[in-house]
Amino acid sequence: MSGRLHLILGRADTGKTARVVSALCAHQQNGERAMLIVPEQYTYEAERLLAEALGGLMGVQVFSFNRLTERVLSLSGKTRPFLSAEGHRMVIRRAIDLNKDRLRLFSRAAEGVGFAEELQTIFQDIKRAGLTPDALDAMIVRLPEELPLTEKLTDISILYRETEDYLQSRFISLDDAATEAARLLPESFVAGQPVYIDSLDRPNRQVLSLIGELLQVCPSVTVTLRIDCVQNADEEVFEPEREVLMQLRDVAEQAGAIVTEERLCEQTNRADPLMRHIERNLFAYPAETYHGNAQKLTLFGASDRRAEAESLAEAILLFARDKGIRYREMAVVVSDLNAYAGLIRRSCARRGIPIFLDRKRPLSGHAAADAVLCAVSYVSNGFHADDLLRYLKSGYANCAESDAEELDLYLRRTGLRGSILNKPLSRANPSEGAERARACAAGALEPLQKGLARASVQEQVRALYQFLLQIELQKQLETRAEELQKEERLADMQEHAQVWNLLVALLDQLAEILGELKIGRAGFSRLLEEGMAGASIGVVPGTADQGVVGDVVRTRSRRVRALFVVGANDGLLPRPQQNDGLLDDAEIKELQNQGAPVRKTSAELTAADRLDFYTALSKTDEYLYVSYAYGDGGGELAPSPLVERLLKLCPDCTQRSDIESTDLLPDCAAEALTITASDLRRFRDDGVCPPRLPALIEWLTRRDSTRALTQRMIEESAANFLPLTIPRETARALYGTSVPMSASRLESFNNCPFQHFVRYGLRAAETREFTERAADLGEFYHAALEAFVRAVNERKFVWKLLSDADALAILDEVLPDVIANHHDGILLENERMRATLFLLVETLRQSVLAITGQIRAGSFTPALTEVRFGHGAPFPPIRLSLPDGSEALVGGVIDRVDKAQVGGREILRIVDYKTGGRDFDFAGVLQGLTLQLPLYLLAAAERAETRAGLYYMPISQPAVSDAEEDIEGAVAEAFRLKGLTLSDAAVIRASDNALSGGKSAVLYKVEQTGDEEYSGSVCSPTQMETLLALARKKSEQTLSRMLNGELAASPAARKKRQEACIYCDYKSVCRFDPKRPGCRVRMLKTIKQDEFFELIGGDADGALDS
Repeated sequence: MSGRLHLILGRADTGKTARVVSALCAHQQNGERAMLIVPEQYTYEAERLLAEALGGLMGVQVFSFNRLTERVLSLSGKTRPFLSAEGHRMVIRRAIDLNKDRLRLFSRAAEGVGFAEELQTIFQDIKRAGLTPDALDAMIVRLPEELPLTEKLTDISILYRETEDYLQSRFISLDDAATEAARLLPESFVAGQPVYIDSLDRPNRQVLSLIGELLQVCPSVTVTLRIDCVQNADEEVFEPEREVLMQLRDVAEQAGAIVTEERLCEQTNRADPLMRHIERNLFAYPAETYHGNAQKLTLFGASDRRAEAESLAEAILLFARDKGIRYREMAVVVSDLNAYAGLIRRSCARRGIPIFLDRKRPLSGHAAADAVLCAVSYVSNGFHADDLLRYLKSGYANCAESDAEELDLYLRRTGLRGSILNKPLSRANPSEGAERARACAAGALEPLQKGLARASVQEQVRALYQFLLQIELQKQLETRAEELQKEERLADMQEHAQVWNLLVALLDQLAEILGELKIGRAGFSRLLEEGMAGASIGVVPGTADQGVVGDVVRTRSRRVRALFVVGANDGLLPRPQQNDGLLDDAEIKELQNQGAPVRKTSAELTAADRLDFYTALSKTDEYLYVSYAYGDGGGELAPSPLVERLLKLCPDCTQRSDIESTDLLPDCAAEALTITASDLRRFRDDGVCPPRLPALIEWLTRRDSTRALTQRMIEESAANFLPLTIPRETARALYGTSVPMSASRLESFNNCPFQHFVRYGLRAAETREFTERAADLGEFYHAALEAFVRAVNERKFVWKLLSDADALAILDEVLPDVIANHHDGILLENERMRATLFLLVETLRQSVLAITGQIRAGSFTPALTEVRFGHGAPFPPIRLSLPDGSEALVGGVIDRVDKAQVGGREILRIVDYKTGGRDFDFAGVLQGLTLQLPLYLLAAAERAETRAGLYYMPISQPAVSDAEEDIEGAVAEAFRLKGLTLSDAAVIRASDNALSGGKSAVLYKVEQTGDEEYSGSVCSPTQMETLLALARKKSEQTLSRMLNGELAASPAARKKRQEACIYCDYKSVCRFDPKRPGCRVRMLKTIKQDEFFELIGGDADGALDS
């Protein structure tokens, strides 16, 4: 005998749920059993509300449809084991692995993470549409072969059949559970009970079939539906529920059940008139404007999402403090929980507001699960350092955080690739902490690596379980759960308490379902990642006074006094639905035309979401607060049409913003700070305050994240940038009393004292990454040329007789070691670096030919290479005298020292290799920026009569046009030595014995103008000695300033348009700004050689004074 289907119809706040509660109360009072079915996400809330209304749940049970089917199946004992959603996904993954070679369209996509999840959704839709594998194949035959849909469905059918065949005798999936439960209903505990379904949420065919079976075994089934019983202007919003009404009537007719309807047209009076007006008119066309007091509706425009969350927390506090509303009487509806959850949690925590984030998190989002994934990925997918470091820094690897950080720095510095598990670190002086972290990882990951190499999934699962036991993951999770409970962080405690059981259940299902498969380590890693992404951590709210924060669907279950809607931006609320998975809207429509309503179209999904949104908004009795952001840090955002609609309905509502003038102010904090800095500068320079500046400053100083920075900007805009000094004693303590010095360090100080202070005084340095920079390429050139020169000298080749072929052969011999030793072989790391290496080698070959050509052109031969001088070096240091009588020792490395015999005496010259080339800068000597060559020449030659010249040699690929008549000559000219030569015929012939008028082919800007007369980059012995004396004096002066504590940010620039600090590593530290008072870039004037020697004359001290 069939029961009765009773339908309670009404729009929001007409008392539908109250009718159900009243009926359940009557059953309880009569000692009768009854059952309430609600959507999955409302079961806890429904139990709580019923317990409060009935004084307990004696005789009344609350289920969702899923929980009901699980209960019926588990109590029957007559069915196959129940398969979870994660297990179902693994069965699908098994089907993919077994049939991937048969797939035509999805063969590549099938390997990706997420494909099995998308297939699971499609299989659910196919099954809910009542299609068996045979029925699906029959439908495919009816479709035109040329349709892309046909090819898609063919692949889907292969995998669907494989999945169903596997499940047939082994498990029952969630999609089959309703059908199986319906078969078992007559013998179950459900039979004979009245059933109440409050809010039938988007029922599929299986749920409708189950309702049909309930009508067969229960005296009555009561269903509430959101349908307006009077034809109003917003009737379209209820269209999805009208379709459900028609489906229920069909189900009742098939079951032979009587249908009765109760239409509730009058709304209760508990809601504020403004809230009732919004509920009736928000989706009504045409709508009526509200003429009463609309202040209980607040529209808030925030500069960005962070400010929106801060303002929300302030509003919640205001409602609790001034309006007497308890936190549990408030709810927050969020358009995008992923974007807002963390912001809202932090803003509420800072103010002590208790909230419950009503959402399910994927298991993979928990730190412990992520640690497991990273460990498996490291040993399975190429030993990526990021995976190892994430595992070690997870807090679950039993590794000290400081040790993990040291290993991170070590790996970034060395660029070490591959596994580091099997032997101790040895390259580039690893720290003890880095080695401890490696050993910690090796102890757990080496056995895991070996275990995952085994043949079957079952063996791999066993290896992973052993790994979990080794790191004592269960104990760690339990300990942290206890700590969180003591801190009363109950939601976090619940999450930690679930992780271990979820992990073990996932491994059990892997072994049970896929145990015999052989998929390799990478396949297992992918499988584990997919399984963890599908498993969810759910948290039940506590009974304490706390507000609920959730999305539109999860926060529509109960009435509240104040509702907050956050993220009301265009495209987010309401969020338009789009079928962008394996099947698009056109294909779904075609399936519907074929009689297979596999899934809803985008329009149908959007309509259902709009109804849910209507329901959520209607749950507030007194206050509605809607906020939106103007920006998200990455661009502008527009308010949702909802905001415009509410403003049109209630023009006198409360409108607020964290910025006063949105037409004058920016959209986000970063932009606001930039504009404020510009406006402060204008105010300082012009004395005229921009109109928006006061509002900008007020807005920025109200926000915690920008207050301190804004105040510092204001202070510094009014202050001069004065030269800084530190006490002499402090400078001595920083730099030492016996100061080791180099020419490059002296030049660094003169380039900018503050840069020198940070680098050499504070010893601040960027973390060295394993990458190749321009300076690193210079190191490579130097090492290669040093190796070449040393090889020629060690093999006792005669430089004059060294042919080009011999020179290139020697270079080819020494290069492999140079390449291997340069930054641990980085130039062989990948194809891009190997391409770079090819260009470097070509440049080296040209450079070697240029060197040998220059040597053959004169009498000089390379005598020494990479010549070290200084304390403890083969050659003595240069001693600088300080005003207090102390000395400083200058050391360095000279790239090359060439020697020649001229008139019975030995002369020498020094050569410094420069990538890209460089002219000798005479103004730089006066400023202390070109001290290297003069100091090197002082160090290399003690006696004045031996100093023949000082040069830069360009090391770069020469740019020579194909139209050049003498290409070899043009190439040789590009490598000419740039510097200064003694104007002595014997010295010049020792460099270029072919010079007999005209330009030298070896020396840059040296030209013979007469018999033993030369012009250009030449100087007399007196001028050379004065230059060297000037360099010494400038060095002593520089050192004195350094030790006296000077550290002003005063950068030098050689060109007017050149940014002085463009290559400085410390520009973010000094905050130097050329437009600030006291900030001055020292512009270096170009001084020609003749002007320079005329200026210095023979007096180095006088030159410095001038």
